[in-house]
Amino acid sequence: KMIQVEKTVVSYDKCLIASGSRPILPEFDIEDGAPVSVFHKLEDIENFRNVLKEGNKTIAVIGDDSWSCTVSAIISKRKKSFPKIKVKQFVTSNGILPEILPPYLSEYAAKKQNQQKNIEVVQNATVAAVRTGEDNKAIIELKSGESVTVDHVLIVPQVVPNTGFVGPIEVDNSGVIANIELQVQNDLYAAGEAASHYNPGYGRRTLLGENNEILSGRIAGANMTSSKPVPYNTDVVEEYRVADVKFNVIGRCDPSLRTHSVWLRPLDAWDEEDYKSDEYQRGIVYYLLPNNRIVGVVLWNMPDPKGSKEDRAITVIQSRRTYYGDTPQTAIVIGEQDMDIPKKTKQAKE
Repeated sequence: KMIQVEKTVVSYDKCLIASGSRPILPEFDIEDGAPVSVFHKLEDIENFRNVLKEGNKTIAVIGDDSWSCTVSAIISKRKKSFPKIKVKQFVTSNGILPEILPPYLSEYAAKKQNQQKNIEVVQNATVAAVRTGEDNKAIIELKSGESVTVDHVLIVPQVVPNTGFVGPIEVDNSGVIANIELQVQNDLYAAGEAASHYNPGYGRRTLLGENNEILSGRIAGANMTSSKPVPYNTDVVEEYRVADVKFNVIGRCDPSLRTHSVWLRPLDAWDEEDYKSDEYQRGIVYYLLPNNRIVGVVLWNMPDPKGSKEDRAITVIQSRRTYYGDTPQTAIVIGEQDMDIPKKTKQAKE
């Protein structure tokens, strides 16, 4: 049994593919010598950290996904480690986290991000080029014709599975195709960000992040050495924060799917028949396939100290339930501890 990695052919008895991911750099010009860092390689991150330690700088973060938002928040909040740092986060649309949230909630998240101290979200800003200005500053040229000067630019690129192999494997845009036991072929397994594995509740998934790398690596390693393989049950709950909002992402939360949202309103507004609000303080978003099967849930700012709502969401998804409104079979239980009463429903992507 052999597998080819670039120009090297490797023979194996058992093999685990854990090649990680590679960045896709944005398609704009970067002038040589411009103060730009890419958030991917450890060396670049360490160099960028040294820039932050100097303090008294304005940093541009280019990106609108979860990593970009997380990095922006960390930089702006660590005042002792990174003194007097301001962040300008450049996003290409009206919202942030577009890979997770439906459009209306993505725009609301951008509004909340913009309310944080020391962070400014620059919306509808498509970067055309980054040039070097006076005093070694960076000049960001936008396709709108505007330009913005900052001290340093951090690019947070999207990543794709690293799949440069030739061998008895099937590969597509989602990664190396593996089954629920992370097996690709006999004695050949895949794990981490390179693996695209099947799960009955979620479908085919490629997961990112450290938790997935550790868990999938353990399962793949165990299955390689055991005669009784176990499935990789990917009940990974991802937690995010935007300003004072914490939300948990469970399952396949893809905004290209149809969503149904249940939002809560304050108790003191419960009796107001004409109550309206542009604030989405607390609620639940269901992600539905065309046949109304629930494949993803976002718990938006929902108190869940014992994890009961997360467990309920996982159960609903894994049991392949069909959503017909908040029935006992599909609803995520909202209790008195949530301190709110159902306000309204919002349908997106009919």
